[in-house]
Amino acid sequence: RFLSALRVLRGEPLSLAGRRLVDLTATLGGADMPVSPQLAQAMRIVREPVNTHDRHGRSNTRITLLTHSGTHVDCPYHYFAEGTTIDHVPLERCAGPGVRVDLRDVAQAHLPITPDLVAARLPPGVPLRDVILIFHTGWLERTGGDARYFLENPHLTPELAHWLVLQRVKAIAVDTQVEHAPAARPPDPTDSPVHRILL
Repeated sequence: RFLSALRVLRGEPLSLAGRRLVDLTATLGGADMPVSPQLAQAMRIVREPVNTHDRHGRSNTRITLLTHSGTHVDCPYHYFAEGTTIDHVPLERCAGPGVRVDLRDVAQAHLPITPDLVAARLPPGVPLRDVILIFHTGWLERTGGDARYFLENPHLTPELAHWLVLQRVKAIAVDTQVEHAPAARPPDPTDSPVHRILL
């Protein structure tokens, strides 16, 4: 989807023939949107009407939200002060061939997702270089907006993060938290090893 939009912006012809586009986004502000217990107030989405059909003959709304609300992309700047910001991440990095790793039947609370577990679930012979791996745990569907989404989640291990880097995957998509963070505590510079390895 993003790559197609980029081609349109560059004036290149757009053809979707033979392509299947899959929208992986969750509804922003929907009842099943996870809200971190530590950031509950900050993650509240505020919608404020600016123009209304009744009064102005059109609709415009001001929206205030945390950058990590709902479906989003992490960029290196999220963890590294000198890292690439999202406006400098090429759109090509966010689109391309994807392979789903179906973990729904094994993904339970607190499950560490390891390289062996992922390798066993991959279709045989699929090259991983420049592929987007989609980890489908079913955790979002099972927990919805419940605090368990953040506190009991299946999570990637640092060993898996290193393995993904060595495989040179293009990106990953997850329907759970990447890290296991059961304790409600403020962030510090030593936490989140999986984010730091991947970014």
